[in-house]
Amino acid sequence: TYCINRSERFYNLYRDKAMAAFDWIKRVRASTPIVAPECYEGLFPPRRGCDWDQVFQAWMSTDIFNVEFLCVFADAAEKFGDERAAEVRAEAEDYKNYMKKYMAEFAKKYEGSDILRVPLCPSGDDEKLIKGFYPYFGFGRFTANQIVSDEDVDRILNYIKVEGIKGEKGLYGHMPYPDGNMHIWYTTNSDYDWFLTFKRLGRRTEAEDIVRCQIAYSMTDEYYMLERYADNDPYYVPWSPNASGNGRLLNMLLDLAE
Repeated sequence: TYCINRSERFYNLYRDKAMAAFDWIKRVRASTPIVAPECYEGLFPPRRGCDWDQVFQAWMSTDIFNVEFLCVFADAAEKFGDERAAEVRAEAEDYKNYMKKYMAEFAKKYEGSDILRVPLCPSGDDEKLIKGFYPYFGFGRFTANQIVSDEDVDRILNYIKVEGIKGEKGLYGHMPYPDGNMHIWYTTNSDYDWFLTFKRLGRRTEAEDIVRCQIAYSMTDEYYMLERYADNDPYYVPWSPNASGNGRLLNMLLDLAE
């Protein structure tokens, strides 16, 4: 996204490395039926999706981030007339369509309900993962990237409110801990995707409220962002300061200024 807003010269500085990443994603995704024939075609084969130990088709982390990268890279390649732009766009759309297809199939289980959840893996067989405290708060990635239809955004919101993933203070990334004592919110990580969702849907008041919450609960007196906020212990701030949190907040402020 930063490259798109700069210049062709800046794009070309990183073009070859980005294209190498694209080729790798395309190659690994195509290997799924060979590596794991029982798994969902069109997604990455089972791998660790983050620093958690479990290995499965982690589409709430690996695949959705791959789709985000490919879509933005396609935008940049098209803007600057890259000779492989059409190839990148085709891969991005194909990958995204598989995600939408599997989400639509899973959503059928919730027909007639006012709630809808996004599973940790496309099969929805994730009860053990959730009970094992696998990070489960990436719902906004699916709404921001329109893997979930816009008509179902409020059903997703209803679900995360019921489950306590969206809290009373307006934060969207609750991280349950095994000891049950900490109430930790991974701020900006989830909140930014919901900000993008609301902004795209023209729900500016809700988008502005997310920015207000980031400043109220994650910003220090020195104006840097903390990675996490604990509502029962505000001084519990591991892995801080968080430069990516600063970047996400700046992006939100710039978007609101448009």
